[in-house]
Amino acid sequence: MRDTLMKKRVNLCLVISIIAIWAMLAVAAPAAETSQTILFSGCDPGLSGPVDLRFRLFTASTGGTPVFEETQRNVDGSSGCVFVFIGDATPGGLPPGIFASNPSLWIAFAMDSDPNTELGGGRTPIAMAGYAAKAINADMASQATRANQASQADNATLAARATTADTATRAASADSATRATTAGRADTAARADAAARADLATRSTTADSAARATTADRADSAAVADRTGRLAAGTVGEGNVTINGNVGIGTTNPTYQLDVQANVNNIRLVKSNGGVNNKAWDFLNDGTALTARVLNDAATVATDWMVVNRSGTTVSNINFPNGNVGIGTGSPGGRLHVAGGNLVVNDRIGIGTTSLPQDVHFNMSKSLEGLGLFAQIENTGRFSAAGLGLKASTNNSWRLTAQQFGDDSPAGLLIQGGTTGGLTKIAIIPNGNVGIGVHPGLDPINNILTVKRNSATSPIADAWTQYSSRRWKTNIQTIKDPLEKVQRLRGVSFNWKEDGRHDIGLIAEEVGQVIPEVVAYEENGEDARSVDYARLVALLIEGMKEQHAQVRELKSEIERLKARHIETAGR
Repeated sequence: MRDTLMKKRVNLCLVISIIAIWAMLAVAAPAAETSQTILFSGCDPGLSGPVDLRFRLFTASTGGTPVFEETQRNVDGSSGCVFVFIGDATPGGLPPGIFASNPSLWIAFAMDSDPNTELGGGRTPIAMAGYAAKAINADMASQATRANQASQADNATLAARATTADTATRAASADSATRATTAGRADTAARADAAARADLATRSTTADSAARATTADRADSAAVADRTGRLAAGTVGEGNVTINGNVGIGTTNPTYQLDVQANVNNIRLVKSNGGVNNKAWDFLNDGTALTARVLNDAATVATDWMVVNRSGTTVSNINFPNGNVGIGTGSPGGRLHVAGGNLVVNDRIGIGTTSLPQDVHFNMSKSLEGLGLFAQIENTGRFSAAGLGLKASTNNSWRLTAQQFGDDSPAGLLIQGGTTGGLTKIAIIPNGNVGIGVHPGLDPINNILTVKRNSATSPIADAWTQYSSRRWKTNIQTIKDPLEKVQRLRGVSFNWKEDGRHDIGLIAEEVGQVIPEVVAYEENGEDARSVDYARLVALLIEGMKEQHAQVRELKSEIERLKARHIETAGR
C-alpha cells in the first residue's frame, strides 16, 4: 500500500480541522468560530486498514522547517474520507500564538513512515481571514462563494462532495447539507440539527450551540450546550469536559481558574443522590470569618467544622468546633494529633488552660486549685532561668530551675519553694558547692556546704564526722602554747542583727588574730565570715593538757611543802 501511495496522487477525501484560538488572531472573528476546515476534493474507494498520517505546518509553500507537526495514529480511510483535528494528538494542542506569529501557514500531510513525501497534491494554504472557514482555493474548499458563510455551498452537487446519498450523510440538497457532521458518518453523528448551519458540523457557528464535538463518531460523548446557557457532559464514553483557561460563574471575565462572583456570602457544593440525605459543603465568608460547614437534608442545623477568624488582613485564629485534627494521620487520637514529624511553636503553649504565665503551661486538673506542671524560660536583664515547676496551690509550689547570674557567670541548679515558688531552699553551683537556704545570686557559696545564717532551726543529725586520718595529712605538729592562745580568746554573748535572737559565741575577727586556721574569710581574704567551732577542740585539748601538767606540778609542790611543814613541826 505504501508503494501505491507514493506512485500516484492520493485523492482521498480528507477533512482537516485546525483548532484555533480566535483571541490570538489579528482580525476579529465571531465568538462561536473555533476552527478552520479544509476539504481536499476527490475520493477513492479508500485505504485498506488504518494508517499513521503525519501533519506539518509550514510558513512557506515549499521548503523550510515545520513550525508544528504531529502524527495521527490509526487513521481510518476505508470509507474514502478521513476526518482529523490538527492539534488533537498533541498535549495542550497547537502552540499558543502560532497563528498570530505566522500570518501565512501551509499544511502538508504524508505517511508517517515517509514524512518527506507530501501527499494530496502538496501543501495547502491556510486562510487567516476574519472567518476561519474562508477558502483560498474554491476548487479545494467545496467551491464556497461567501467566506463568512463557508457552510453554504452554491452547488448542491458539490455540497460535501457527495457521490451517493448513502455516503454523503443523505444530503438531498444544499439546504439539508448543513445537517451532516461528517461526509459518510451521518448515521453516527447524532444528527447535528442544532448545529445552526455548522461547517461540516465539526464546529458550531453560533455561540448557543458551540458544543465542539471532537469527532463525528464520538458525538454521543461530546459536550452539549443548549440555548439556556447550560453545559453538560454526556455519560457515554469518556464524559469529560476539559477547559484549559479560567472558568467564570457569575462573570464573563474570570481572573482565576474558578472565579465565582455573586451577591451572596456563601458557596455551596452539593452531592446529590437524587433523593433525600443529599450531602452539602458550605463555605461562608461574612467579612470577619470564613466558616466551612457540612450538612445534609436530614440536618436541621449545619455543623461547623472549621471557622477562620481574621483581624484586618491577618488570620487571628482558626477554630475546629467539632472532632479532632490530625496532621500526618487520618485517625487522630486527640483534639490535635501530630504524627511523623516535629511540632514547632515560636510562642507560649497552654494545655488545659488559656492563661499562659509561662512559655509552657500545663493545667492537668481543673478540679484542684492551680494543679499543673509548667515550665518557664526567662531572660530579664542579666538574669536568665529555665526550669520546671509543680504548683499544687497558691501557697504551695515548687520549682527546679537552672539559673544564670550575670552575663558570664555559670548557671546554678536551684530547688525553690514557697508562695510564689521563688524562695531558694537548696542551691548547687557549677563547682559542686551546695547551699541550703542561700541564693547564689545573693549569697556566696564558697564552701562545699553553706547553710543560711540565722536559720529558724539549727541543723541536726545523728552524727557529723570529718576526714581526719593521718593518711591525708603531713607536717603534723602539736599545737604550741595552747593555754596562751585560749587565754587570748574571748567568749561573748550577743544578739543577731537580722532577727534580734540572743546567742553566745566568739567573734571571728578576734579568733582570726589568735588562731586564723579556724576562721573562714570572704573572697577578699580580709573580712572574717565564720568560725569553725569544732576545730577549736584541738586547741582546747592541748590547752587542757598543758593546764593539767601545771596542775600536777603544783600538786607535787604542795606535797613537798606539806612534808617539809610536818618535819618542821615535829622538831
